[in-house]
Amino acid sequence: MLGESGHVDGGTTTAIEDWCLDALKRHSGAGSELSGELSSLTVVVPSWQRQDYLLRQIRYWSASSASLVIVDGSRLPLPDRIRSAVEAHPRITYRHDLLSQADRLRLAGGLIKSPYAVMLGDDEFHLPAGLSASIRVLDYDQKLVGCMGQVLSFSPVGPYRRIVFARAYLSMHGHSIRHSDPADRLIAAMSDYTMATCYAVLRTPVWRRSWGSLGEYESGHAAELQHTMAVYLLVILLALAFIGAVIFSYREWNIGVFHKLFGDQHGIAANPEYS
Repeated sequence: MLGESGHVDGGTTTAIEDWCLDALKRHSGAGSELSGELSSLTVVVPSWQRQDYLLRQIRYWSASSASLVIVDGSRLPLPDRIRSAVEAHPRITYRHDLLSQADRLRLAGGLIKSPYAVMLGDDEFHLPAGLSASIRVLDYDQKLVGCMGQVLSFSPVGPYRRIVFARAYLSMHGHSIRHSDPADRLIAAMSDYTMATCYAVLRTPVWRRSWGSLGEYESGHAAELQHTMAVYLLVILLALAFIGAVIFSYREWNIGVFHKLFGDQHGIAANPEYS
């Protein structure tokens, strides 16, 4: 059913649905990652009332060897034709459930089958090269439970197809928490706090236990801090390493302008459930 601005029930548009379906049809086979490293990773995307962004996520990850798990708490699920195409894709799982954010993250944890997992906002994107670099670090050092790359922001300049890039979260450069004592880890992490754990590639048991422990907070900041403390306290031996590769990029975009400018690229902002 069409509404204002060409939107259909569920918050998408027919044009973006067609754009997403085109990729699903072309990439329903094996992943295209050269090294295949991302086959050991699951990307988890919680969402609420921003389904245009979900279609971009589905398209973005459809050609990847990584698995994608979407837990959508929107009032309506994605349209039938999108869900049918997703069900035919071997590495994409979509669950629509009117659960809280915390309960949907617990649901997502049970759907992860890979050794590594990473959180991703519905309006954000991870760069595959940064994810692969993080996995190599974790494969090499079994004492590490997580690895976070660097963050890049990008902004459009005026009405032209020009972009300004900048490093973000500069405190992540060279940041590492490797204390053997849990209390020392927590003090080191929180005394000069850096948002390190939320978007780190984590070993799946740690991802499940940390995101699965969240309370029913209305504040995204409270959820972030509980997750951070859980990661640093749940395991006996913990080290969180940081690498130089860009893993994560963000910028708030107008959906229509973004789609016209960049097509396959994906703009991001802050998750409304975490704001």
